[in-house]
Amino acid sequence: LIIPGMLSDIFGLVVILIALGLKLYSKFGGTKYSDQTYQSKYDDEIISLILNIQNNESKINLSLEEQPDLLDIHRNYQQNGGTCLS
Repeated sequence: LIIPGMLSDIFGLVVILIALGLKLYSKFGGTKYSDQTYQSKYDDEIISLILNIQNNESKINLSLEEQPDLLDIHRNYQQNGGTCLS
């Protein structure tokens, strides 16, 4: 039986376990994770990820045409000093 107030505790535990799993995976021969600054060569993948989260996970149902800022990430999000780490 899960009481609604317990959901945030369960979610927090899941996040911790995932982070621990990723750390162990990289420590014992898995892919090495590193921070990377934004590179325009990944624009298509970034846009695809954003649209997937918005439309499939969050059910917001926004099209790329409704978000023209995504078509020029550098100008809209980095030109004034912003950055994006992955």
